[in-house]
Amino acid sequence: MKDSGIEWIGKIPEHWDIKKIKHFTKRITKGTTPTTLSKEFVDKGILFLRVENITENQTIDIDNCLYIDHETNQLLNRSRLNKGNVLITIAGAIGRAVVVSEEKLPANINQAIAVLDLKSDIVEPQWISNNVIANYVQQIFTGLTVRTAQSNLSLEDIGNTNILLPPLQEQKVISAYLDKETAKIDSQISRNRRLVELLKEKRQATINHAVTKGLDPTVPMKDSGIEWIGKIPENWKLLKFRHICRLRQGLQIPQDERYHEPNHHRLPYITIQAINAGDNYHAQEYIENPSARVVCNSDDVLLARTGATGEVVTDKRGVFHNNFFAIDYDRKQVMRDFLVFYLKNSRLKENILLLAGTTTIPDLNHDDFLGLAVILPSIAQQQQISKFLNKQIQKANSLISKTELQIEKLQEYRQLLISAAVTGKMDVRQEIVA
Repeated sequence: MKDSGIEWIGKIPEHWDIKKIKHFTKRITKGTTPTTLSKEFVDKGILFLRVENITENQTIDIDNCLYIDHETNQLLNRSRLNKGNVLITIAGAIGRAVVVSEEKLPANINQAIAVLDLKSDIVEPQWISNNVIANYVQQIFTGLTVRTAQSNLSLEDIGNTNILLPPLQEQKVISAYLDKETAKIDSQISRNRRLVELLKEKRQATINHAVTKGLDPTVPMKDSGIEWIGKIPENWKLLKFRHICRLRQGLQIPQDERYHEPNHHRLPYITIQAINAGDNYHAQEYIENPSARVVCNSDDVLLARTGATGEVVTDKRGVFHNNFFAIDYDRKQVMRDFLVFYLKNSRLKENILLLAGTTTIPDLNHDDFLGLAVILPSIAQQQQISKFLNKQIQKANSLISKTELQIEKLQEYRQLLISAAVTGKMDVRQEIVA
């Protein structure tokens, strides 16, 4: 073994070399967005890849891919892809990598992706992809991207990044071993992700059924007269939201009236950004001496009218943004938990989104929401349904969390396996590769 001279690696096999990426590439370039050339995207044609199409597991996901026509592809000749090119994301989710295979061609890329055209007599494409996502190169990229306010990686930085290079045949052996092992890991990750999807679907179906059909399958039913609801228990009331609640719209607070430090005169500012960020939100804003009209308590119910239309927010105390309605409900007619579950009915949300419109930013108005149907069992039945749903959802959430943790651990193991193999910490040359 010898010292690599790279801080995050330490010693490497004696016969391995270290070269800058630019020394084994014929070219390093990046793409361009066709709209800058006054070209429109088309329904079908040539794949046009963006960062979101490059997965963290070194694959190309075309589910949400855009397409360009052949004329645009010719104009973007600098970034047309060839078999064996290595793609590296250089903006947003920096440092993802993938090798371009024959079945993904023809294809092109936007400006957030770099393409390496390699010298095939020196390096094997999958070896470079594996090294790019290995811990040592990720550390290098992180150090390079923190230098600027906007995270991005320059082509010059990529070209000057050092990569470990064993002999070409050894690269191929290690890459083949990693292909086999990561395929097993990726298969398990895929199964776990599907399980999470199924658990979420079952959780939603349980909510939908309980708040519209109840818990007793033998109870007599009647037609609600509303297509998306269908039949409902005979003793349930069919009302409109205006019969059980009124709405308060939040307030857009000017930036100069927002504070970043709390005190006993200030309340947290509840915004879509803060809700989406959850525990990771480190820029909480506060409003001093707010109007009582835009203050909600933990037992209040907020509904996003725009920005995240139809999303329900509860258990928050603070000043709510203009993007939200506070639903002031008649507590003699409806329990909070039952109301929250009813609002989480996916069929109701579909109708809310239809009413909000199909513009770039859907916007739900008061009257449209208040005109929507709500079906109410007795308070005693609401309590039973809410208790049942809280228990079922707690079980589902626990299973989802455990499965997501397994996915996270598999991703970590995948990363460690690749990093160990491409830095020579694990010798796989004697492994039998199928």
